[in-house]
Amino acid sequence: MNAPSNSLASQPDILIVEDSPPQAFILKKLLQNHGYHPTVASNGAEALELARANPPDMVLSDINMPVMNGYEMCLALKSDPNSASIPVILLTTLSDPTSILEGLKCHADYYLTKPYDSKYLLDRVQTLLIDRSMPHCVETDAGLEMTFEGKHHLVTADRRQMLNLLLSTYENAVQQNRELIRTQQKLNTLNHELQEQSRKLRVSEKNFRALLENSVDAMVVLDASNAVCFANPAAEKLFHRDEEALHGSSLPFPAAAGEVKEIGMTLPGEEVIYLDLRAVATDWEGQLATLVSLRDITQRKLDEEKIREQQKRLHEANVLLEALATLDGLTGLKNRRIFKERLDEEFQRAARYNFPLSLILLDVDHFKQYNDTHGHPAGDDVLRTVADLLRKNTRETDFVARYGGEEFVIVLPLTQRADVIFLAERLRHAVASHPWPLRPVTASFGASTFTAGPQTAEGLINQADVALYHSKRSGRNRVTHHEALNQS
Repeated sequence: MNAPSNSLASQPDILIVEDSPPQAFILKKLLQNHGYHPTVASNGAEALELARANPPDMVLSDINMPVMNGYEMCLALKSDPNSASIPVILLTTLSDPTSILEGLKCHADYYLTKPYDSKYLLDRVQTLLIDRSMPHCVETDAGLEMTFEGKHHLVTADRRQMLNLLLSTYENAVQQNRELIRTQQKLNTLNHELQEQSRKLRVSEKNFRALLENSVDAMVVLDASNAVCFANPAAEKLFHRDEEALHGSSLPFPAAAGEVKEIGMTLPGEEVIYLDLRAVATDWEGQLATLVSLRDITQRKLDEEKIREQQKRLHEANVLLEALATLDGLTGLKNRRIFKERLDEEFQRAARYNFPLSLILLDVDHFKQYNDTHGHPAGDDVLRTVADLLRKNTRETDFVARYGGEEFVIVLPLTQRADVIFLAERLRHAVASHPWPLRPVTASFGASTFTAGPQTAEGLINQADVALYHSKRSGRNRVTHHEALNQS
């Protein structure tokens, strides 16, 4: 039904009496959408005032309302000759059989159950509006006496109203019966689905239990009090107890749902094993429980320890190899490659901040002759001794290296010319005064100092080398600074 019948006036006026604003709004929108002109009153007293001021074509009224209920409002309308012919539909749950008698007493025209079907309501509205426009015989019945639930009632409604109310009650009962049938069908469907889900759940639980039983990991189920209610064969083997003995006992360590951790456990023979523990919440036989899986990771832990030990040894070996790669094998001093790297670093720092930087080159005098006379092992002893003397007579901040053959080099950060000459003399004296076992050994020294300008690290080496050459040419066992050559 989309609009009122053509036999009715355009947009019939319908008075809605409803104290619930949401219900009133829904009903008003429904009637507006189907060609009616609805007005809303929030209670029976307000409805009477509106009906007397502007009589509607129909009244749709709730029953339970404040101030004046639907029965009282309907009886007041029907008792007034000016509004007696207005059809009144009462909206009710019909939960009490006496509602029918109350409706007859107040001369209501129709009942509709709540919640109502929209199409059904619109059909009844149109039917009553059409019925109102048709002529009716005047009823002269003085009333009908009846007994209902042990009480005497006098009903003065005319036969047409009685018939309409009884038919509406029957229609509502039929409608409710249809709803009950549909609900029963839905319940039957839901019950079937529930039975199917229960069957699948039983199968799932059976499969779940089978998985637990056959798991290679120890699987234990704890109830709400953390007591064991299930243990698989792997758990029996792990704890050296059968399931009957485990049932109702507690684990020797805490296990809460959501935990993932590694634990150590001491076996009866005092053997310690390591376990990977994982605990999750689960449902076990309809009760909340905790499923705990325990995997023996003892071998893995041992393997990890071996790997860590191997890594430690490998690191130590790498450190040793790195040290060996930077050291001179004979003297234990840093080698020439590391010397060049250190000199470059110190030179860049000195050039950036204008710090003093000095360099000493020294050469063992007549070393080839010493080797030829006393042999290479004796020559190696001389080089090792000179290296030891250099280490003992330099500062921690000084860098001593073997330059090659019988030559040694010393990098001296933050050292001026006078200081490097003083140090070189001390080193020269230390070598010359050492109690050499075969014959006296001396060394010649050449020194250079960085000054501001375009000088380079290589240039610093070259200057020290020139000064060293001058010391050797001047009779050996002496110290020469490169700046002294420029002044001569």
